Amino acid sequence: MMSCKNICVEYKAKKSYHTTYYGDGVRRCTECEVFIRWNKIRCPCCGTSLRIKTHDSKLRRRLLSKK
Repeated sequence: MMSCKNICVEYKAKKSYHTTYYGDGVRRCTECEVFIRWNKIRCPCCGTSLRIKTHDSKLRRRLLSKK
């Protein structure tokens, strides 16, 4: 894996208090440890695969029930 080059700071997502990050369609880079608004599979900064689902089972069920 490559390290963070701080390019992802440009795409950093702001917290919405009405829904979760994943509910807004935001993705998380585990290498850079940041939520970003990016439509592609890999992080623009380090090339790591982005997470599109939460690891928390309660939140995952809630998101799936809304769709």
